[in-house]
Amino acid sequence: MNYMILAPCKGCEERKVGCHSECERYAEFVRLNELRKKGKMEVLETEYALFRARERIKQKYRKSKKK
Repeated sequence: MNYMILAPCKGCEERKVGCHSECERYAEFVRLNELRKKGKMEVLETEYALFRARERIKQKYRKSKKK
């Protein structure tokens, strides 16, 4: 799923310079965004492992066809 998470800062009435360091809503946004990124990385790692496995199978098949 490809979607963009909007920061809670957009339209915030309490927004000011340096507020990210003390804003609980922003801290939660960052935490959830990091979890989302981690999840994407795990998916990419799994897809890459499957790709490599398919490539190894193809190579074995090609070698067996040459004999």
